[in-house]
Amino acid sequence: MRICQVIDFWPAAHRVWGGAEQASRRLVEELERRGVRNRLVTTLPDAGIVTGLEHRPLRTVEDLIDYRHPRSPRSRFFSYLQFFKNLFQCDPVVLFQSRSLCRRPRPDLFHFHNFRRLSFAVLLRAILARVPRVLTVYDYWFFCPRETLIRPSGEKCSDYHGPACLDCLKTPPRYRLMTRLRRPVFNFFLRRFQAIIFLSEASRRLGLDYGLEKDRTLVIPQVYDFRAPETLPGAEFGEYLVYVGWVQERKGLHVLLAALAAAGPQLPESLKLLVVGETEKVDPAYVARVHRLVERLKLSGRVRFLGRRPQPETAGLVSRARAVVIPEQWENMSPVVLVEAMHYGRPVIASRIGGIPEFIEDGRNGLLFEPGDAAGLARKLVEIIRDPGRAATLGRNAAADAGRIWNTELNLERLINLYRSHAHA
Repeated sequence: MRICQVIDFWPAAHRVWGGAEQASRRLVEELERRGVRNRLVTTLPDAGIVTGLEHRPLRTVEDLIDYRHPRSPRSRFFSYLQFFKNLFQCDPVVLFQSRSLCRRPRPDLFHFHNFRRLSFAVLLRAILARVPRVLTVYDYWFFCPRETLIRPSGEKCSDYHGPACLDCLKTPPRYRLMTRLRRPVFNFFLRRFQAIIFLSEASRRLGLDYGLEKDRTLVIPQVYDFRAPETLPGAEFGEYLVYVGWVQERKGLHVLLAALAAAGPQLPESLKLLVVGETEKVDPAYVARVHRLVERLKLSGRVRFLGRRPQPETAGLVSRARAVVIPEQWENMSPVVLVEAMHYGRPVIASRIGGIPEFIEDGRNGLLFEPGDAAGLARKLVEIIRDPGRAATLGRNAAADAGRIWNTELNLERLINLYRSHAHA
């Protein structure tokens, strides 16, 4: 069986990637080990090459705009194509380049992951060639232009994309048609998938509320290759808490910092917070705000920003932590760091939001607090640090649950059976 895997960025080849890309890479590697051949379709690499896989990098319209000379005829032409892409979520450049993807050897099925940059152009090629298509949903780009279903005020949004987005995004008048067309365009393409995979029941319920057909949606937890970390860094920091993720407002690092300051007098002075995640390419304004907050709360001696780390090193840091804190502020389906922390038997303190409560049962295999509640998080931090015996019990229960929930063999078997059922239909 030959599967065409479509994803914007690949950890080995691109500078910017996150949990969804890690999950996709692990899935493809496990499929390869089981004899499923994969053709990888991504945007142009900017950090390395893909080895061990057939790789088809595609240019996007953004790659062809000369941003140094935006008024040149070439840039103006491709800027018009970019406007078309934003209007119909279909990149004409990608559509042109992908014309050979369905030729010999013809793929049995297309599996789409995060592909916002590539747009629906590759999907359109698969539709025209009548090759079956499945989709895995990692975030809410398909239902919300902000990807989070959270309004700027912090309230949860259940309007999905449509007229309500005009105020939420503060859309200039010239882009209002784009906003109004978004839902019909997305609905057209979403109906063209034979199956839509979610990572948790909470996110599947959200998809059903949006209007997806129940018989085309299912839950398959992310595939995780549980191996011992290659290295165990972190000894130089002594005892520490760890936060792993993008340094973005929706990830809630500011809530964790406020909680750490509130709990400070009740925590050992030697306890550190290690922040592992990209700080340079995502949200500079929020990163600056976080650093100012660290200074204002007098946390400079307790917080260490480590930046992005290779995945084996990150796993090692997680495996030694006193606790792993996941202060999400949005409907995250299944954070990768949650899987790692539970597998390594680390106590987890996480927001009660999205898919997280499906995996963490408060007081049994971790602790939950309400999103944005810094005081509640502070109490949970004190509870974990001051009672090592209870922390160890939570960790043991989490490790036992991780092996059951993220059963690699079972989840891969379900996915491969799904591939076969649609590829041979």
